[in-house]
Amino acid sequence: MLDLLHVDCYEALPHILSLAKIRPVALISDPPYGINYRSTHSSAPNNWFQRYTDFDPIVGDDEPFDPTCWLDLAFPWIVLWGANHYMSQMPSTKCILTWDKLAGKTPCDSSDTELAYTNLDKPCRTFTHLWRGLIRAGEANGSRSHKLHGNQKPVELMMWVLRMCNLPRGTLIVDPFAGSGPIGQAAIRYGFDYLGIEKDAKHFTTLQSVINKELKQPHLTDPYETYQNAIAADRKPAAKEPAEPKTAIQQTLF
Repeated sequence: MLDLLHVDCYEALPHILSLAKIRPVALISDPPYGINYRSTHSSAPNNWFQRYTDFDPIVGDDEPFDPTCWLDLAFPWIVLWGANHYMSQMPSTKCILTWDKLAGKTPCDSSDTELAYTNLDKPCRTFTHLWRGLIRAGEANGSRSHKLHGNQKPVELMMWVLRMCNLPRGTLIVDPFAGSGPIGQAAIRYGFDYLGIEKDAKHFTTLQSVINKELKQPHLTDPYETYQNAIAADRKPAAKEPAEPKTAIQQTLF
């Protein structure tokens, strides 16, 4: 199942609840944070040095985000980005997911990290992936791609989020604030069904384009098997760097 809805996500709640009665559902989304954010990046490709705002304001970002109704759904897996902006409304949790956006680079005007609230029963985890203005790692590298959404996040981050959830086969990913669709891309690559909901007409058109393009990509192996292999790879300890040879003095002393 893959379904995209151009509606207010709150109007879709009865539909979401009906699906949750017949199958496992994971709620994973990046809602508006209530900070009235305006991107200063251009949406035009190859526009490295031109800084101006041509993204429309994010729908719903001009008022505080209330996570209550989504938490009340009590799904087994809940991940909501922007947690630091509405943490006072959230219950305590064992696991906060952190995205390190600098990857060792110098800070800029944007946040060094972003936080996601979860109900996962595991320790806090951190994902490092460079995303510093036009300097972006991975598929959205600024030299060959352009931003599709003022608050866009990398698909690599969302793939990591899915791995942190360790979902069973057949889980439906519900994304009520779909934006440009990186969660949907991650769901498709790992073999999960996806329900993406986007209220903004322009972003919904982008969402459709991104998801349709993703669906055309070939899968050489079972996507869910790929997912399980990626989880296993995450659990392997990092390879140790080769030790530098000891100097003559070190050899004498140690």
